[in-house]
Amino acid sequence: MSGENETQLVELGAITRPQGIRGEMRLHAFNPESDLLPTLKTAFLVDPDREGEPVEIAIRSIRRAPKTFIVAIEGVNNRDEAEQYRGKLLAVPRKALPPPGEDELYLFDLEGLRVVQGDRQIGIVERVLEYPSIECLEVELERGIVEIPLLEPWVLSIDLEAEVVLVGDLDDLPVRS
Repeated sequence: MSGENETQLVELGAITRPQGIRGEMRLHAFNPESDLLPTLKTAFLVDPDREGEPVEIAIRSIRRAPKTFIVAIEGVNNRDEAEQYRGKLLAVPRKALPPPGEDELYLFDLEGLRVVQGDRQIGIVERVLEYPSIECLEVELERGIVEIPLLEPWVLSIDLEAEVVLVGDLDDLPVRS
């Protein structure tokens, strides 16, 4: 994996609103089963509109609560100060994530991979779309944009080291322009 990927920021959740009067905030975790969140000591706040640079923060605490996490950030001591963080994304560098298990991968690692059919490159993974029932790779082909389900017979193999997604026949997938 390249050094650029190691320093890439990975968004873990979004601050939804203040919690109480002491500056704590509710955090909607993108992966609620994550064991990483409660262990964080530092992270970055990212503006979802990508205005400005990410800001590194020190975390006093993150704890689980019903349907959410509660986060306390150093220097945020009351509800008014916490309100300023509403909508910000909490992110960490890629290297802070635990390594995926055997036969596992992080979906964001698929973005930018070459999509190959047979011996010919047909596109690049633009992004990964997560639907309730399936994940799809969004790829721009010569004939338009296609969403390739992360299942056989469409995706045959993924080689992260070679940065290649090998796909099968895609003729049955709808195309949008």
